[in-house]
Amino acid sequence: MVDGGCATLRPARLLLLVSSLCSPVLAGCSPGGNAFQPGAVRHTNSCHLTVVALKDGKPAQVPRLICRTREDKMRYIQAKMRRELGLKYREETSKFLQQFDGMDDAELDALIEGNSV
Repeated sequence: MVDGGCATLRPARLLLLVSSLCSPVLAGCSPGGNAFQPGAVRHTNSCHLTVVALKDGKPAQVPRLICRTREDKMRYIQAKMRRELGLKYREETSKFLQQFDGMDDAELDALIEGNSV
């Protein structure tokens, strides 16, 4: 909605469906927004959320996921791969960034300028 030349944004409604899954759970989210044409909806973003079951404020186990359909099985495998790749990415990124800890300002400036150290 436009009001006095400024866009007024409405927060997206988010619905999380929690089913019988092991904690933590990777849930997909695909929010949409109303396009400027009345009745038209436009995809605005995609993301994955990690949801953890809590009991007394601590992570808790929930019943294991049973993949019944082909789509369930494919999504489970894809989520498992995303998790493994995410863990590997964070580990490699951490190692990569540690190399800068021991550099002085001159070495960092040389890297910014594109000169090898």
